[in-house]
Amino acid sequence: MRGWCAVACLLPLWSTAQEPTAVPDTVPLLKQVISVESATSDLQALERWILGTHPAALTDDSLLIIGAVRRATHQLQHPQSNWMFARTVAEVMATLGDSHTGLNWRALTQEIAATWGRFPEAVHLDGGQIRTASTQERIDSVNHWRARAVLENARSMCSAESGARPSHYRRAATLWPWVAAVPGPGVGEGEVLAWTESGAALPMLPPAPPPAARPSRDSGVRASFAGRVATLTIPSFSKGSAGHFHRRINRFFRQVQRKRVEGIAIDLRGNPGGLTSRMEALAAHLMAEPDVLMQRLVYRNTAQARAAFAPEFAAARPRQRERWAQRDRWAAWRLEVDTLAEGATWQGALRALQPHRKRFTGPVAVLVDGSTASTAAHFAMWADQAPHRTALGEPALTSLHGTGAHAATWTLPASGLPVVCSTMRVWVTDGGDWNVGQWMPGVVCPHLDAPETAMEWLLSQ
Repeated sequence: MRGWCAVACLLPLWSTAQEPTAVPDTVPLLKQVISVESATSDLQALERWILGTHPAALTDDSLLIIGAVRRATHQLQHPQSNWMFARTVAEVMATLGDSHTGLNWRALTQEIAATWGRFPEAVHLDGGQIRTASTQERIDSVNHWRARAVLENARSMCSAESGARPSHYRRAATLWPWVAAVPGPGVGEGEVLAWTESGAALPMLPPAPPPAARPSRDSGVRASFAGRVATLTIPSFSKGSAGHFHRRINRFFRQVQRKRVEGIAIDLRGNPGGLTSRMEALAAHLMAEPDVLMQRLVYRNTAQARAAFAPEFAAARPRQRERWAQRDRWAAWRLEVDTLAEGATWQGALRALQPHRKRFTGPVAVLVDGSTASTAAHFAMWADQAPHRTALGEPALTSLHGTGAHAATWTLPASGLPVVCSTMRVWVTDGGDWNVGQWMPGVVCPHLDAPETAMEWLLSQ
């Protein structure tokens, strides 16, 4: 999504007047060189794909993409590395400015780490400065790049709104070393160095081999109980298996009833979102009455948009689809939109979500910060509207009305760069503006003060 355009500002312009030679498969994707003709072809294919995928393609917003592609095509004059072309692609896709449209940087982080290495020790960000965790020394420069410039580019890379929202330092803490490790002007391979304010050199270490992929049953959900207040921490709505997540949530609310808890703090700080079904399962335990949660959706039925959904529903027999639709509102929605003509638009609200039969009726405080986004931000916005519930912390990464809920992924045919595009627009609170403003929680407080502030609020209810 997100700010690759800024990352590339750190990189030297790899260009030459000669056509590139064939690139062996062993060269990392981001170091491969793409010709002007291939880059032009990729941009044209990207334009067609976005216009067929994004629901804004039927509005004046489509002119933003068309114009951005034309400008980018005119700027292609020499062969370049995929790093540089990634900047161009990111700038084109950022013109639509939503959180689910841009380079799929999550698919690239493993290669970034494997190609350019890691910082040798933990660092933390303090007042916009990079400091080593061991000595607290301020890092002055990395690879001939000023540390401040490195940090700003990492912040933009982490931004969940393609640079259209204020950047956030905390998520950059884990990603900036990868950006910093890109060789700077006059620095050869294997010579990556950082310098502290005192002039000491800190070499970059070679990357460790990637860990073996293992299926995880751990959803990251944690619960704690302190007197009359319970705290539920959810770092993501997509980590681990769905079954384990739902069992953990149900167990928590059974404990809440058994312990006669009077207030709940739900910590969504750092939660980037995830599966809507998991967010809805949490909301159902807190509803006073049936609620649509999201007041308006806009979806355009195209082959590209349908590609965002898992194929199980489309492959199922009609009787199986009907059974799913009876117990799942998204399945009911699929039954309806799948009957639309190709290219037709669906607007409206989903069938209301039903409250859990043993819902919690006490006060609820939802903790958010600058990296709370997508479905996590949706939940916080919804919770902030009801009596005896509030959201508190720092402004979350969402607009006043919400962000895209589904996205399709694709790979550019010539460069191989992975991209992602929103297939739906969502209004948590219905409104005509899209991507305007930043959502502020009901109680604004610093990130680290949020737990204490939540406890004080809950005990005062």
